[in-house]
Formats: sequence, structure tokens, C-alpha cells
Amino acid sequence: MSSPLPLIVKLTGIFALGITFPFSSARARVEPGRTTTWHALSGTTERYVILDGRGRVEIGDLPPRDVKPGDVVIIPAGCRQRIASTGAGDLIFLAVCTPRFRPENYADLQG
Repeated sequence: MSSPLPLIVKLTGIFALGITFPFSSARARVEPGRTTTWHALSGTTERYVILDGRGRVEIGDLPPRDVKPGDVVIIPAGCRQRIASTGAGDLIFLAVCTPRFRPENYADLQG
């Protein structure tokens, strides 16, 4: 079963020494047995920081990889991606984008 990745994005930045480092972060949740839709972000590199649960990530044409808490997945800009929750509980992760997530950079590749 597929569902869109929750696009609840909290725009954030770090300001230090007069320099702003733009990025965005979102806490995402995928319910057990669910898979996000294939999608890509143009001009944006995304990182999944796995916080809780078990999952399987697919990036481009690479073989699927199992992920667990503590894993960090790096997804190059423009690369198709999706992630599934394969454990008994929710898969919880941070989606960290650089530069900041912009809705116009999101492409749903299943629709």
C-alpha cells in the first residue's frame, strides 16, 4: 500500500557569526506496512535520520536497503526515492533538506 510522504515541513535555519545556514527539517512517520510514493526533490539533497522503527529505503536504481534507528540515508538531488515501514511499529525519521524544502521542487513520480 502506498501513501504520500507527509509534507509537514518546519523551515529552520542556524544563524551564527552573521551567517545563515539554510535547511529544513521535518519529523516524518510511516505506519507499519505502508510505503511512501516514489518522489524526487529537484535541487535539494535530502537526508533521512532514522529515529525509531524499521524500514526499507529505495533510492534510484540501487537495491533496497534496510534501515534502523541511528542510520542516516543520503538522497542526492533529483534522485527518485521512497521508504517503507517494515517493523511492527511506526517508522519515525527526520527528513533534513539542503537547501530548504520548497514545494515547487517536489515531484510525485507515481501520479
